[in-house]
Amino acid sequence: MAKAFDKDSWLAQKEQRLQDAKTALEDGLKALQSSDDWRRMLEGMAQVGALSVGRYSFQNQILIWQQRPVTRLAATFQTWKEHGRFVRKGEKGISILAPVVKNVADDTDDETKELRLVGFRLVTVFGVDQTDGDALPEVQLPNITVDEAFEGSVETLKEIALGIDGNPVSGIELRTRQDGDSSSALGWYSPKTKHIVVVTDGQSRAQQFSTLCHEVAHALLHPIGDPHGAPEREVEAESTAFVICHALGLDTSKASFPYVAVWASRDRAEDPLKLIATSGQRITKAATRILDALCAPPAVGALA
Repeated sequence: MAKAFDKDSWLAQKEQRLQDAKTALEDGLKALQSSDDWRRMLEGMAQVGALSVGRYSFQNQILIWQQRPVTRLAATFQTWKEHGRFVRKGEKGISILAPVVKNVADDTDDETKELRLVGFRLVTVFGVDQTDGDALPEVQLPNITVDEAFEGSVETLKEIALGIDGNPVSGIELRTRQDGDSSSALGWYSPKTKHIVVVTDGQSRAQQFSTLCHEVAHALLHPIGDPHGAPEREVEAESTAFVICHALGLDTSKASFPYVAVWASRDRAEDPLKLIATSGQRITKAATRILDALCAPPAVGALA
């Protein structure tokens, strides 16, 4: 005789799993306290393609790597099936959090409704190593060390910068150091002049590209009036550049990041873990936007 379905027990188990995921997320954020921890997080984020872990929210990336650290590509059971791959029997899924939004009436007008976040629900995904099936298409990455690829990628970054909403960038210049320039800065973005400069003296093509990524990230994330402090802005820009360069296979061994706990505690009125999560999500969006553009296939009719 089949056992009767116990709805209350099922709901309790569901709620416990949801709470466990939230606790795991908080533990993951707490772990991001040192430069090495932060670097490992960014290395995991530095993936390209529609199925990459970097496509998920920063919080869900933490949850995925906590449960299955080796995961670089992940998707739901159905999504893998759509790509010709099938989850092996007995594989344990990875629980992530999906937002639940609903139309909610405005406090002052019952007829005016807007979408609001009302909670989260659990979604199960699986890593590519938990599946079998068709080979996945490889994403073509530009080789920045080749002149043509470097020049094309610089033009792509210029298009991104010049196309940012609000036009915070008016121009980008790669040039030698001039009188009046900082004697140590390798590049800079000036919100006042809306200009990005990358100094070419003593920098390889890869280093120039990394510097440009850093400054474009500033333009994307830190326009005039941005409320973030200088240490936080530098972490976000350098982290974005790190993700892009690491994804493209460039040397990122010399990259350094300020002690995360310091800049995340700049405002005692705000929860440091919330600040880390917010910055992580901003980095994710900026890096994904740039990587998407760099890895986009050439337009029809364009030279291969």
